[in-house]
Amino acid sequence: MSRYDHTMVFHNNKLYVFGGVVNQNYITNELWSLDMNSLKWTLEFENDNSSLALPMAVAGHTAHVIGNEMHVLFGYNPYEGYLYQVQIYSF
Repeated sequence: MSRYDHTMVFHNNKLYVFGGVVNQNYITNELWSLDMNSLKWTLEFENDNSSLALPMAVAGHTAHVIGNEMHVLFGYNPYEGYLYQVQIYSF
């Protein structure tokens, strides 16, 4: 599976990959984690392509960890177009 325009953040010894374009086909709101001890990937949040899904599927965004939250800033959503808001995911 290929992916681009996603973000990656580090929190509690795990790397998290959020959103982006998968297989040059669709924008996703999947959240994956890689445990740095076991090197095992885990799907934390499965893709939901509905227009009401939260957090919204985005590509070309930025993400930052603040405390125990991932703040996803801006990006492009297939239903809403360019987003000018912050989405927050709690770990």
